[in-house]
Amino acid sequence: MKSVELTTFVGSAIGNQPVKEHFTISPAYLKHNGALMFAKTWKKTNLTNTAKPTKVHQDKEPQISRITWLDPKTNKNTKAIPYDEQVGMQIEIRDAIGGTATIVIKIEAGNDFEKGKSELTFTEAVNENGMVTVAPFLIERVWEETKVPKYDYLVAKVVYNGISKKSEAIKLNISHLIIKGKKKAKDTFINIINEGLGGNFASYNKSGNVTLNVNRKDLKTDAQKTLFDVINEPVSSEKDTTIRVRSGDGAVTAGSFTSGIFDTQDIDNFGSADKNMNKFSILGHEVKEQFEKQVNGKKAYEKDGTGAHQQGRDFENKYTGAVRGTTTKSNKVSKKVNRVGKNYTSKSYTASIPFTRGSKTTISTYRVVDGNVIKRE
Repeated sequence: MKSVELTTFVGSAIGNQPVKEHFTISPAYLKHNGALMFAKTWKKTNLTNTAKPTKVHQDKEPQISRITWLDPKTNKNTKAIPYDEQVGMQIEIRDAIGGTATIVIKIEAGNDFEKGKSELTFTEAVNENGMVTVAPFLIERVWEETKVPKYDYLVAKVVYNGISKKSEAIKLNISHLIIKGKKKAKDTFINIINEGLGGNFASYNKSGNVTLNVNRKDLKTDAQKTLFDVINEPVSSEKDTTIRVRSGDGAVTAGSFTSGIFDTQDIDNFGSADKNMNKFSILGHEVKEQFEKQVNGKKAYEKDGTGAHQQGRDFENKYTGAVRGTTTKSNKVSKKVNRVGKNYTSKSYTASIPFTRGSKTTISTYRVVDGNVIKRE
């Protein structure tokens, strides 16, 4: 509000001339004829105590927080995958803003996937939760032809909104344990291994290559680690061990050293209850025999005790903790079997085997009828 100037005229005792009086009125003061009559006291303002500036909210920058390789069979994280199998990927991005992410996959050793092709590139959408999914893609067998070491690693680089992150490397298993036969027999072979290892760690691809997706140190018992060792030996070898698997073949009881044929139904029928002799110890014995025969050129028996059958028995002793003795057979019956394209001698008998733990020896038995092991309880 501005000040107001006010002039008044009043009568005068000197002649007839009026007396002039001047007032200045404002919200702050009152003046009479230029003299200050009243002044208002104002609160002083602290000019140094200025208001703090208002913070402007800024969005967080996106961060690639997690890259996971997925086994499409289990939809779980995997650290190894065999050739001729598929692998997928899931990526998590914090504070994502939509759009797409680019994924570039290379072989860590630097070699090509195939001639003239050194990387695979995917462009995938980022969903509202910041998740990116790469659909399972095939680890092609042809890639193995370019391998430098006996196994390779895949590594992925994810690029999003100007930032990037590398994945952990995933091992490409070049398995040299190969099973051939019908699905039922192959599935039984794998199921016995998985039961013995305590998890779904073993698998086979369409070419029959067996792989183990577990680290030895992660297994819980000594028996599991011993079984892992005997299976992993041919898996990780540089030469092939090929096993033909059948189910209910009367010409083969459990396993044949000469032909390399396993009857997986027979092996499974040994059961798991007998701590001296069970399907795990029998399977491991047969695998060890074939590995020593096919890879190391061993006969069943060698003078120095390193024969294939002798090493198979050594595995059994380590696995069960009991020393296996000599097998005796009773109630033996043989008969000729003539089939189209297949003639063999079918055998029936009862087998008894002594096992010694410390000072105590016990006998384990099993029954064979027409070349097939009868299921043990």
